Amino acid sequence: MIYAILAAGDGSRLQHDGLKQPKPLAVVGGEKLIDRLVRIFIDADATQIFVVTNAKMPAVAHHLNQLGPTIAGKYNCRLHCVEAQTPSSAHSLEVLSNHLPDLPRFTTTKRSKLCLYQPQKHITAC
Repeated sequence: MIYAILAAGDGSRLQHDGLKQPKPLAVVGGEKLIDRLVRIFIDADATQIFVVTNAKMPAVAHHLNQLGPTIAGKYNCRLHCVEAQTPSSAHSLEVLSNHLPDLPRFTTTKRSKLCLYQPQKHITAC
């Protein structure tokens, strides 16, 4: 199974609340948010995980690049970082469509709606 994580946001709302590091690296319950998602996807039989990161926050890509070899060796899962500066999550999905195999995709949004997403097309069902 192939999964994708959108981690290219600016994190500006949390920065205004005092968060010093990028949101994906925030620790909640003793675990970084990005590590929690990677773990959940590995538990769901991920073979590849693509993560869109933001050039303004290189610490996220750096963390994932260090994590990648461990995940590959231990879980037989490849972790791919795709750097992009996008204005929205929908644009990040479009960037990912250039890296993913031509298969139907599902995504959950912040609002927990399940949507079918087809590459090079708009969201087809929500």
